[in-house]
Amino acid sequence: MKAWRRIAMLCAVSLVAVSCGDDSGEADVTVTVIPLSTTTTTATTSTTVPDSDIGLGADLPDEAIASLSGQMFEDPFMGSGFHEMRLYDERGVLVSEESIMGSEPGTDLLGVGLILPTPVVTGLGPDQMLFEAWIDGYSGDFAPSAAVLYTSAPDGWAVTAVVDTAAVETALLLTTDYAAAAPGGPVGVQMTVTIFDWTTRMFSADIVVWDYLGGYESVYEGEIECTIASPLECTTLSDDGVLRPGDESEDVEALQDDLAALGYLGGDSDGKYGPQTSAAVSALQADYGLTVDGKAGSQTLGLIADLVAGVSDLILASDTGIGAVAFGTPADPAYGSLFDIFGSPDTSTGWFVDGCDGKDWLKTTWDGFTAIFTDRDGFRQLDGWEIDDLSNLPLGLLIAGGINSTWTWSDFAAAGAVFSPGYGAFFSMVDLGYNDGRFVSPPTDPPAAGSAISGLGTGTGAFVSC
Repeated sequence: MKAWRRIAMLCAVSLVAVSCGDDSGEADVTVTVIPLSTTTTTATTSTTVPDSDIGLGADLPDEAIASLSGQMFEDPFMGSGFHEMRLYDERGVLVSEESIMGSEPGTDLLGVGLILPTPVVTGLGPDQMLFEAWIDGYSGDFAPSAAVLYTSAPDGWAVTAVVDTAAVETALLLTTDYAAAAPGGPVGVQMTVTIFDWTTRMFSADIVVWDYLGGYESVYEGEIECTIASPLECTTLSDDGVLRPGDESEDVEALQDDLAALGYLGGDSDGKYGPQTSAAVSALQADYGLTVDGKAGSQTLGLIADLVAGVSDLILASDTGIGAVAFGTPADPAYGSLFDIFGSPDTSTGWFVDGCDGKDWLKTTWDGFTAIFTDRDGFRQLDGWEIDDLSNLPLGLLIAGGINSTWTWSDFAAAGAVFSPGYGAFFSMVDLGYNDGRFVSPPTDPPAAGSAISGLGTGTGAFVSC
C-alpha cells in the first residue's frame, strides 16, 4: 500500500452479490464471482492484452501499467460502468478521466494500481489481472478501497471479484482476536494481499486496523486467510500478540498460572480467556497503574513476567501486606525485608505500649509511608501500614486499586469509598480493605468532589490510636 492512498471505507462490498448505493440515486452494482471450476481456468476472448505476461502470476513492471493507459476499466464501487484510464506518471497508477460519481472535475475518480509488495498468485489466465482499486480524490469521509480481479472483456477490463477491506473488517468481527480489539466507531483498514489463489478461491493478507475516532491509533495488526465467497469468511493466521477475551491457548493457560501465583486468580487454569481472567488482568492493571482494559498486551505480560520472576522494582501495598512481605510475618525478618526494599527508614518510634489496646507497637516511616508492627497475636509481627502523605511515597511503591497522588474525593468515591462524618470525618474502602482515609482539611458532609486526600491505611495500623 502506498502512503498516499486513502484506506478508510465508504461501504462494505461483498463478494458474489455486492451492492453499494450513493447519494445520486444511481442503480446499485452487482459483482458476480466466477464459479469454481473442476478444470483449468478458461480464458475469455476480449480486448487485446498489452503484454502476454501481464497476468496476475507475473510481476507487472511500471511500463506495463503505462501500457494500459487509455484502456477501459470497470468501476467496482459505484456501478458506474467502464471508464477510460490515464497514467498518473508521478504515482505510477491509472486514474479515470472522469468522476465515477458525477462529481466535479478532479474528485471521485477511479484509481487502479499494483498491489505492493507483489503477492503470490496462482490460478489465473493470461486475460486476468489483480489490482488495488480505490476512489481517488474522494469527496466523502471514507474512501472505498479493494483488491479487484479484472478479466478482459469486449467492453474493457471487467470486474470479476472484489475483495473489499470493509467486507474483510465485517468478517473479522466474527473472529475472537479482532472482535475484542475492534473499537465502537468507524475504522480505517489497510489490507495488503500476500497470496491470491483463484483456483481454490482463497487469499491471505496482512491487515492493519486504525481507530478513526481514537486518534487514528492502530488497534489491530495481523495476518488473515479468507475464502472468496459470499459472505466472506476469514480466520486469523497471526494476531497482534495481545491475549484477550475469547482466546483459548497454552499462552492463556500460562497467563492464568501467573495470575494465580500473584494472587489475582483462583481455580484451575483452563486456557480459556473468560470473564474471570479478564477481571484478574484488570485488577492487576489497576494495581500497577496500567491502562485497565482486561487484555494482556506486551506491557501487561512483561510486568507479570517480572513480578513472577521477582525482578520487578515495583512494590504493591495492599490489605495483605507490603510487596512480598505479608502481614503476620515476624517483626525481625519483615523489618529486614522492608529495609532491603526501601533502605534506611526516615524515622522509627521503637517499640512502645499503645494507649488504646495496651499492645506493643512499632512504627517505621519512609517518606509518607509507615509500616506498623504489633504483638496483638502474641508475637511481634508486621500488622499494617498507613499513608501519612499520599503525594510523598517511596520510589516504586504503589497502592493496590490504582490509588495515586492525584486522586481527590471524587476518585475515591468512584472506587467505592464510603464517608463517615462522625469522629474524625474518615472514609473507608471495604472492597480494598482500607479504612481511616483522611482528608487534607476538614471536609463538608458530603465532601466536595475536589477535596484533597492526605492518606489512609489497612491492617491494625490503620486504626486511630487514642
